[in-house]
Amino acid sequence: MCTANTLGTTPTLNKVTAIDLIISSAGAVQGFPTIGGVDLNVPGWLNDTATTFMCLPVLQIKFTLSGIAASEVALARRVVRTATVMASDGSQKQDTKMAPNGGPTGDGPSTSTVVRPSNSLIAVSDVPGFHGGGKKIFPITYHASFDLFAFDLVTKAILAKVSYVIDIQKKTFDDSSPTTNLSSVVKSIF
Repeated sequence: MCTANTLGTTPTLNKVTAIDLIISSAGAVQGFPTIGGVDLNVPGWLNDTATTFMCLPVLQIKFTLSGIAASEVALARRVVRTATVMASDGSQKQDTKMAPNGGPTGDGPSTSTVVRPSNSLIAVSDVPGFHGGGKKIFPITYHASFDLFAFDLVTKAILAKVSYVIDIQKKTFDDSSPTTNLSSVVKSIF
C-alpha cells in the first residue's frame, strides 16, 4: 500500500538533527576535563572575586546526529574578539583577535574540549571570557562573536552552525555583580 509519505519521494535527512547550547547543569554532558581550574562539566557563569578574578561562562554546545557517526564529524570555531584592560600606566589597553581582513579567525576548539559520549552525539565545551589577571588591570571589557561549525570529515560539507555573542564588563577585581551576557544565539542546520 502506498501512502502520501512514500509515493515517489525519498525524505531528505539532516545529519545534524538538533543543536543545544547549555549554560546550566540541566542537560549538561559529562566527560570533559578541568582546565585552568575550570570544570568544563559544570556549565554556568563563573566570577572569581578572590584569587584569579576570572569572569566567564562555561558553555556546552551539543550536536545530535543521525545517519553519520560522531567520529566522522569535526568542529571548527571562528571568533572576532575585543578585550580591554587597564595598562600599568593607567591607560586602556585593547586587544583584538580577528583575521587580517577584519573578519573571524579560526581558534579551535581544542581536542580536550570535545567529547563524543555516543555515536550520535558530539559536544564541545567553551569558556570564552576573561580568564584572570592581577588586580590592577580593572576595569575590563570583553566582547566576542563566535561561530561553531560541525562538518562532515568525508565530504567536507558544513552540517550545522551555531553563532553566539559574549559580553562582559567587570569594574573591579572584587566586583560581585559584573555585567555578563550571552546573546544573538542563532542555530542553523543545513
